[in-house]
Formats: sequence, C-alpha cells, structure tokens
Amino acid sequence: MIKKTFAILLFVFVIGSAFMLTAYAEVEIAPTELPSEYFNHQPVFDSAMRYEMLFLLAIVVLSYLETLFSNKENKYMGLILPAVSLLAMTVVTIVFTLRAEAFTIYGFVFTFILLNIPTAILYAIYHFCRKKYEKEKK
Repeated sequence: MIKKTFAILLFVFVIGSAFMLTAYAEVEIAPTELPSEYFNHQPVFDSAMRYEMLFLLAIVVLSYLETLFSNKENKYMGLILPAVSLLAMTVVTIVFTLRAEAFTIYGFVFTFILLNIPTAILYAIYHFCRKKYEKEKK
C-alpha cells in the first residue's frame, strides 16, 4: 500500500511540475502588439517557479509522511502532522487578522478556513488510512 501511495504522490508531483512548466512557457506574440520592453524574457526556471516546485514537493513529502504515520499501530502518530498544521495555521491566522487594517470576524473566519485546507487534507489522509488499517487488522 505504501508503494502504491508513493507512486500516486510522485505522479501528482510530475503532473504538477508539467503544468507549471507549461504555465511558464513562452508565448509567441507578434512584435507589433507589444512594446519592445515586454520582450525581455526571463529563464523558464525563475525564482518564483523554484518556490512553486519546492511547495509542490513539500506537499508530496508531507502527504507521504502522513500516510506512513497513519499506518502505524499507534493511532496518535498519524495525528501529529494535522495537529502541527492546525496550530501553525491558527497562529498565522491570528497574525494576519491582527495586522489587517479593517478587522472583522468574517475576515478572521474566512482566513482561518482558507489556511486550514491543508489541515483538512492531512486529516482526511489520516482518516482513510486508519480506516483501511483497521479493516486489514481485522
């Protein structure tokens, strides 16, 4: 099961990388449509793309680690990453909303929900892996 999960995550990484490469591909535009200063091309792997690739790699690694932790006999081991994510994103939400010029409770709730999407994904991985582990154990 671990090998299958790793293969799926690696596939997601490769597909995501391919989408990023196509997004950064140069588009041919006729020279008469734009001024000449728009034709200073940057390399395909600029700094923003490197950060996106690292972010995508971090998602794959964290998902794989969550799968490993969730399949351990100790059921609390799989809750480590979702708990750390929840704590970190709660702190980030508080910092964002305190620094906002116009603080509203709706902004706080929206930011909290938006930033905790990775927490929900990690918990979903935990839930489904634990369910499968318990079924295999019986």
